[in-house]
Amino acid sequence: MADSITLIVVGVLSDRLRVRKPFMVAGAAMTIVMTIVLIVQAGYPTTGYYSDVLVVALLGVAIGVTYTPWMAAYTEAVEAHNPALTATGLAIWGWVLRIVVAGSFLILPLVITTATTLVDNQTQGAELQAFQAAQPYSPSLTAAPPSSAPIPASVVAQLNATHQPGAETTAALVQAYDRTPAGSNGSRLLGALGALTPAQKTLATAALPALQRALGAVQAGQSPDPKDLATLQATSPNELAPLVTAGEKLIPAQKKSPNEWKTWWWVCLGGQVVFLLLVFTMKGRWSPKAAKADLEAREKLVEEELASLVVLDREPASATV
Repeated sequence: MADSITLIVVGVLSDRLRVRKPFMVAGAAMTIVMTIVLIVQAGYPTTGYYSDVLVVALLGVAIGVTYTPWMAAYTEAVEAHNPALTATGLAIWGWVLRIVVAGSFLILPLVITTATTLVDNQTQGAELQAFQAAQPYSPSLTAAPPSSAPIPASVVAQLNATHQPGAETTAALVQAYDRTPAGSNGSRLLGALGALTPAQKTLATAALPALQRALGAVQAGQSPDPKDLATLQATSPNELAPLVTAGEKLIPAQKKSPNEWKTWWWVCLGGQVVFLLLVFTMKGRWSPKAAKADLEAREKLVEEELASLVVLDREPASATV
């Protein structure tokens, strides 16, 4: 939406001011800055959804500032060579664009190798992220006492959104632990367990600790302990045991994915820099005043040409008379 609105607004402004290059330079500079922000942000796993939305929206605005004036400048450059070649020039542009897009789709999977793994395991990936977010707050998932801060409501919602017993048990346990009066970690944990259902107690005392140990091993690049896998298979064969299996693929992919995307975005950034430099080779004025003077001079030339044609048209008639 931001990109669409910017395209129209900037197009109108560019036509009114009769210049293209200042918009292209400003837009390209903004695009480069926002791409760098996107690259830096990719290195922080705690980056929120709305932070990404804001960066991508601003990137869209920057691209909009660049694109419309460039499209106009391109057609004007073609017309400067030969007005009859405008359609040919646009055809060549469309042809090159499709070649670049098709080539990018062929190259992208070679650079972003983790996309298939993450997309094919979205459900278990969401649950895994929920457990990872809850880990600092859950007494059943840490050997040391959990964080003294209460679990954020967003993390509880993330756990419950999975609609899986293990995740919902974790949410119930942590909330019960937070409500338990201050005391030792052990006493508070016993009090929290007392607030759970029998099925939840089984998960909290056996399955969840085994899950944390197994995922911790995978996180460290090791194989999970067979005893923990056996515990998970016995207590949660349809949820937590498959989650560890998926985690052996997802956790390495989670680690690799940000750097792979950074690599791709650095390539994009290189293209943006080349575009910015090429703006200075394109036809067109930088100053609206100079562009207006060019337009007035051209209109004057056209009027003189039309006037000479009128004179030439009248001369034969006078000779005949």
